[in-house]
Amino acid sequence: MKKIFTLFILLCAFSSCAETSITEEHVLLTDEVKYYATITESDLASRTYLDEQRRQCWHAQDSISVFRTTRNERFNFDGETGDFEGSFTRDASESADTSVGDAISTTYALYPCDAAATLDAEEKISLTMPAMQYYAKNSYGPSANVMVAAAESAQSNLLPFRSVGGYLVVKLYGENTTIASITLAGNNGEVLAGNATVEARYGYTPSLMMAEDGSREVTIDCGAGVTLSNDKENPTEFWFVLPPVTFEKGITIMTVNSQNQMDTQSSNKKLTVSRNTAKLMAAYEPMFNGPANNELWYKSKFPGAIFIDIYVSGFEIPVFGYNADGTKSIFEYDYNPGCYRVKHFSGEVTQLPYHIFYDKDNLEEVALPNSLRKICEGAFIGCDGLKGIMIPENVYQIDKYAFRGCTSLETVLIKGQLTSLEGMIFYDCTSLKIVEFAEGITRLTDRMFGNCVSLETITLPASIEQIEAQIFEGCTNLKTVYVKATTPPDMSYWVFTDNEHKNLNCKIYVPVESVEEYKKASNWSTYADQIEGYNF
Repeated sequence: MKKIFTLFILLCAFSSCAETSITEEHVLLTDEVKYYATITESDLASRTYLDEQRRQCWHAQDSISVFRTTRNERFNFDGETGDFEGSFTRDASESADTSVGDAISTTYALYPCDAAATLDAEEKISLTMPAMQYYAKNSYGPSANVMVAAAESAQSNLLPFRSVGGYLVVKLYGENTTIASITLAGNNGEVLAGNATVEARYGYTPSLMMAEDGSREVTIDCGAGVTLSNDKENPTEFWFVLPPVTFEKGITIMTVNSQNQMDTQSSNKKLTVSRNTAKLMAAYEPMFNGPANNELWYKSKFPGAIFIDIYVSGFEIPVFGYNADGTKSIFEYDYNPGCYRVKHFSGEVTQLPYHIFYDKDNLEEVALPNSLRKICEGAFIGCDGLKGIMIPENVYQIDKYAFRGCTSLETVLIKGQLTSLEGMIFYDCTSLKIVEFAEGITRLTDRMFGNCVSLETITLPASIEQIEAQIFEGCTNLKTVYVKATTPPDMSYWVFTDNEHKNLNCKIYVPVESVEEYKKASNWSTYADQIEGYNF
């Protein structure tokens, strides 16, 4: 006998800043009654999105969390991308777990599937609103639009899905302009992402409560870059998913282009983003500036200079400025007040020397000039506040321990054609979630990502030829590895293992035509059961 659940999802059509009408569609969820399933991983590919008519659609890779008890069960979509309805089936890989949860009054569901989400004794769902989101054309990005559902009763087959957040749409245009990322923050320090609880009741809109220690900014990562429309009347849209929030003192938007230059726009006008409503900003053209070749830009947690030594072209020793009291510093002036400060040098910045930012835990962000060629040993070691970094395209070498122990570092974009990466570069970067490599990198070095416990997915470019020992040792949440190389790279021992050298429970996707070659290759054969084909 099968138990049938019907999920209906609210589909929104947005055309202006005003609140919009809601279109309702139905989605069927089917499953044999089995309460012993368990969630083993979160699907980063989940991506419910808006179509060209701005109707909410399902994607073929979507998954949801279902609470038929207090247990979190994973269900996968059976339909096709673009469907408005279809069935979800409990993930077959969970059938080996015989544990059960406590009884609850009704059935709840959460999109996207999140193995870490919980349902407490008061039947409130604990979840995470994403601080890092991803660009999708004319839509919010993969997994960004969090939704919940509650049935009328435990016997009911109707689960009405509703969005918990709202949308702020930034519209940009420009000539020959490619965007790398765009960040939104409130001028009054409003919490925009992080841990949250939501109360879902049948027939009512969800009630979301953000934790006070959450992120004060949200970033849209544009991956390899998004080229802006040059038509002011048809600008490129960037959709932020936010909790319902009122920006009492307005907002600041910081846009970074592919040359690591940035534009900052601020408004002190009060702005409210309501649940399930899109607020569309007026289109504007960003005017980019960025670090000149003799500059470093940085943000710190509190005012004041960060004292550093730096090498510039033509000099073999650090070049300093001097303060009136005789202490060493670098000439410094404000740039884009409230965002970045600038350090100005007498020549081009070509390398970041040994331990330049060692234990500078007040450092939050740094923008590096395109003249940079080398990042030396331990340059950012122990920078606990550093959240993200873009490595410019002319960097050819990063030495060992460069970012070791940067416990807040979440995102690394490597634009350069790196030829040398030394050992343990990101060791103990416990918050690291996103690493993007440019093609051209041939070698990953010893324990490069050791103990990066938040790393779930990584893509290795087709140029990879060598993978050294214990690269992902201790990456206990690594679930998906994409290897684009058609010829299996030379690989050492204990690459995909925990700290006790037991194999990680991750899928390794390789080119379809190379699956058998990978399964037989030295050391790759250890993970033969985990290797699957993928059409890159």
